[in-house]
Amino acid sequence: MSKLLFLAGVVGLAISFVAQSQPPPPTPAKATEEKQQFSGGKNSYTNPAQQPTVVPTEKSESAKSQGGDSDSKSSTDWWIVIFTGALMLVGVTQLVAMFKQGDYMRRGLRVSINAAKSARFGAIAAQRAVRLAEHNTSITERAVILIESVVAKPQIGGAHPYFSANSVLVYTLKNYGSTVAYEVKTKGTIYYPGGVRNFSDKAGSTIAGTTIAPQGRNEWISDPMFRAHPQQDSQITIANQGEGIVRYNIEVTYKDAFQKTHVYKAEGEYIPVLRAFTIMGSTSD
Repeated sequence: MSKLLFLAGVVGLAISFVAQSQPPPPTPAKATEEKQQFSGGKNSYTNPAQQPTVVPTEKSESAKSQGGDSDSKSSTDWWIVIFTGALMLVGVTQLVAMFKQGDYMRRGLRVSINAAKSARFGAIAAQRAVRLAEHNTSITERAVILIESVVAKPQIGGAHPYFSANSVLVYTLKNYGSTVAYEVKTKGTIYYPGGVRNFSDKAGSTIAGTTIAPQGRNEWISDPMFRAHPQQDSQITIANQGEGIVRYNIEVTYKDAFQKTHVYKAEGEYIPVLRAFTIMGSTSD
């Protein structure tokens, strides 16, 4: 910017110098006087008596007035030159300012673009962090339904048989997760001597199923297995003495607090020595 200002100053000084170096045109009075002096010099060898006498006339007065006008015009030209130089200096200054402003705007635009890119990357990272947190929360805080126990009731205990004519299987499901399990439904099959019984959902009070709170539990009860069977007594004896004679498989469906559906499957059998059912295998998503 300092170089451009210096250049503008040099241009203004050059214009002033050119205007000053040109002399103003001679006035009519001076032209007449020079002509007379030239004539006088040419006739210096003639008779002095023959030299003409110059009488001032009205034309000389007119020449004087024209000379005054020329001086005034010369002063006006100087003011025009100065004004023109000032305008040129202002124009150069404005041009430099415009270039500077354009450079600042380009720099600001680059900074704004970089800031926008950084903000976009930050927003994407934040969204990914939120999705990852939601995914981790849905895994660590979800409801988890499992079989806590399967027993035959009623039980007399002691040396009495485990199964009786009116025995039913009671499935106890527990929510081992940290959030509520919704729409819990069960279905399955019971295998026993002489028959197979489909196990249907008896616990849910509505079609949507039941709800189990965190660390809560609920029971599902099957229909009686041996009641009104032609070989009821022999079947009860076999069930109490044979290992793996009474078996079950069960399937549980439910939704967690994140509206994701889960399925839990398990199978087990009765062990006479333990007087209890044991889970032989299970799967859960």
